[in-house]
Amino acid sequence: MTAREVVELIRKNQGIPWNDRSTRDTFMLGNPDTAVKGIATTMMTTFSMLKRANQAGLNMVITHEDTFWNDRDDTSDLAENPLYKLKTEYALKNGMVVWRDHDHMHAMTPDYTVVGELRSVGVQGGEHATMRPGIWTIPETTLGELAARVKRSSCARALRCVGDPKAEVSRILVGPGYATPRVTPEVDVVIGGEQQEADGAFDNVEYVMDAVSLGMAKGVIMLGHVISEQAGMEDFGNWLRTFLPGIPIRFVPAEEPYWWEAPYSSRRAFMGSSREARRAGRRLPSAAAADSAAAAAASCPGSRAAMPKSRDAAVCASAKDAASPSTRPARISTTASFSTSPTIWLRLAPRAIRMPISLRRRIVL
Repeated sequence: MTAREVVELIRKNQGIPWNDRSTRDTFMLGNPDTAVKGIATTMMTTFSMLKRANQAGLNMVITHEDTFWNDRDDTSDLAENPLYKLKTEYALKNGMVVWRDHDHMHAMTPDYTVVGELRSVGVQGGEHATMRPGIWTIPETTLGELAARVKRSSCARALRCVGDPKAEVSRILVGPGYATPRVTPEVDVVIGGEQQEADGAFDNVEYVMDAVSLGMAKGVIMLGHVISEQAGMEDFGNWLRTFLPGIPIRFVPAEEPYWWEAPYSSRRAFMGSSREARRAGRRLPSAAAADSAAAAAASCPGSRAAMPKSRDAAVCASAKDAASPSTRPARISTTASFSTSPTIWLRLAPRAIRMPISLRRRIVL
């Protein structure tokens, strides 16, 4: 079966009218008539992801986001760009083909990006969610505890939070990627992919800051675009298997792009006296380590394949810390027993925060 024939089957099975004028949902790289040996689903076609797919014998990539660094994948001004040349040459040399499914995936029922995001942040029952899933009510908790839980479940390395961590919340609204919902009086917390801080159609960040000043329980948790839609591409791959039974299909995650630079004094306090930890904090990870860590994202607690496994934050840390390009530790994770999760909010502080020994003992790297 060729890549073109695979796409035709996807179009027939998505259950919605196909928009041939879409500039996103089309072939981005390679020959559509290439015989498909295996399919890799991913959120973003990075060079690392392409290499891991090729090494796994998967020569067709179905991506949700762009390949060449702009929404339309316009390469008209990239002909002499050395990175464009290397990426293109690698794919063509290895007989790879890249096709994007963005607009139509969001129009599907369910929208797998939302299904995956709900699961990755620990919300159950979202298997049939659409782009606007509505308000979800969870058992009452604090914003800090919710953020810690989301961090463990999604394995996000660079979570960003706005609001009072002690605020009691229970009503949440989620949205993938740029579809971060607007904070409303009926909602306590919005969990989204990304959103500008100011000068937008509606600025959630400033709204929540004002709400906090007035003692209102409001919050925003930003996962990052990749993290918010990554898990959904695993679900999308599972859906492909329902009508492509003879083709190997695997979820090959993109790397999380962001990392956290810990203040030096905070880093020393949290790393304690472990010589290995201090040495690891100064070591620049190899490209192989980054590739390995990105591949390990599939075993994150938020991954469907890993749902029966432990949700200990240390699992996420060991799988993904090696991917940090920083020469210093890029994350500090909290254990499940650390209910107040101050490290989520520590990253908002400009200076180191002193902690009693009893609290430090609960921090794991």
